Amino acid sequence: MNWMQLITAMDAVKTGDTTPIALYAVLGGVAAVLIILCLVLKKKK
Repeated sequence: MNWMQLITAMDAVKTGDTTPIALYAVLGGVAAVLIILCLVLKKKK
């Protein structure tokens, strides 16, 4: 997750503007982190 997505999502939450774009940015970042973690764990095993 890059910082711009995080900042944009945080600003959207602060202003109460829960636009689909902000939600997708958050979900995309979470999904990316989960995928990376899964790949790292698989490599360790």
